[in-house]
Amino acid sequence: PVQTPWRRALPGAVVAMLVWFAGSVVLRIWLVFAFRKTATYGPLSAPVAVLLFLYLTALAILFGAELNAEIDRSWPRPETAKLRELEGQREPEPLAP
Repeated sequence: PVQTPWRRALPGAVVAMLVWFAGSVVLRIWLVFAFRKTATYGPLSAPVAVLLFLYLTALAILFGAELNAEIDRSWPRPETAKLRELEGQREPEPLAP
């Protein structure tokens, strides 16, 4: 792995933050709408809401990381391009039986 400057990770971080914020707002609106009238399901909805929020958070982070990976693949830094070239020249290791 090559350490990159923080500015190279900024586009993915911004996308992750926007996806997370928008998803949080939509999740909140949906939860208020879905569980407004039924008092029975109120306590049961808390674990579901937490799991949905954690899923949304993980998805936002993955979207941001994927964007950063695609940017690095399309416009690699010289250090990254050099290491990829060296990696391509190595012979693959045989699989153990």
